[in-house]
Formats: sequence, structure tokens, C-alpha cells
Amino acid sequence: MSATSVQAKYPNATWFDSAYSGTESGTFAQPYNTMSDALTNTSDGGVIAIKEGTHSVSQITMTKSLTFVGVGTDAILSSTGASYGAVINARDTSHSIKIETLKILHTSSSASYGLITAGDNSASTISVENCILEMSSTTLGASDVRGWFSGCNDPTTALTLKECLIIGGSSSTTYGFILGGDYAQYGFNDVSIRGCTLINKSGNANRLATYNPGTSVFVNNIFLG
Repeated sequence: MSATSVQAKYPNATWFDSAYSGTESGTFAQPYNTMSDALTNTSDGGVIAIKEGTHSVSQITMTKSLTFVGVGTDAILSSTGASYGAVINARDTSHSIKIETLKILHTSSSASYGLITAGDNSASTISVENCILEMSSTTLGASDVRGWFSGCNDPTTALTLKECLIIGGSSSTTYGFILGGDYAQYGFNDVSIRGCTLINKSGNANRLATYNPGTSVFVNNIFLG
């Protein structure tokens, strides 16, 4: 999605660019250069638009429901996340996460990290479309690993992935490559994964998804590795 397309679709978006220096107001011409300022100055249900470039951020802890949209997948959020957390983390909240045309790069090698963590009720949906999601060197190898996506203790929320490229690092896991968790923990009630390419670069993935009591739909996906 081009900058013009983002502005047309989301005219009230708050803009973020870590490389910008100057007066900050959250507009396209004067974006915030820290994610914390962008989060603070975006209303619940609002949109944070991310300019091209690699932006190093700490864990994004959700305090409201938000959409993150990139100016194409050349807009990259790069992060080590947080232990038993994620790059984007809504754990223990009721907030929803929507992500469009963005690359999220997870750079930690810790087995206890995930990519995106859902909130804890039925309203806490995760929707990801036309994105690149990469866990660069992470080894998903322990029973408490969350996989790329973690749901909630009482799985009531929904996960939707559409036309994404999902790339794993040194994965060697028996507890969920896409959806992790320790047996009856941190699942999703409904899962829809459509038109995605999922690449496991090394190791194995004995279970693509663990605990999920609801409906799972996998349509027109490509699995490699």
C-alpha cells in the first residue's frame, strides 16, 4: 500500500517514522519518531501508519485496540519483544489488534518469545492481512512456547490471517509452529488462515497448531520446510 493509499483509506491515522527529526504532531509530514508517542496520541480504535524503513521498537504493549498499517512491507517493525510476551502484546487486556501491509521482524533467539499475543476475551481479535511476519532466529522448542501467535487462557478470541508470508527461524517444536501454547493454554476459539505462505527454514514442526477448541480453517496455503 502506498503512502497515498494509506492516507486515502485512513485520513485520521497517526503517523510514525523512527528516522524523522523535527517538530512532531503525528501527521504524515510531521510523524512521531517514537512508538510510545504514537501509541499515547492515538485514540482507542485508531490507526498508526508506519513509514518505510526499519524501525527498531521495544515490545508494543497494547493499552487500546489499534490498527497498524505500513506503507508496504518495506515498513518494518523490528523488535526483540519481551520474555513470555511478543512484539505486539495485548495479553491480559480486552484489546484487538489489526495489522495491514507491514513487516514485523522478531529478532530474539529466546524460546519463550512469540510474535503477537491476543487479549483475553471474545472481543480481543487478531487480524493480519498482506503482511510479512518473520521470527529470524527464534527456536520454538519448549512446552510453554506460544508459537507465532498466542491466544488467551480461556480460548474465546479469533485469529484471522490472509495473504501473508510467515517465515520461521530455527524452529524445532512439538508445541505449535503457528499457534503455540502448553496443551490447554493460550489458544484461540476460531482460526482462519487463507492464502498464506508459511516457511519453516530449519528444524521441524510436528504440530502446526496446538490447543484450539473452536473452528480452524486452512484454505489455499503453501507450507514449506
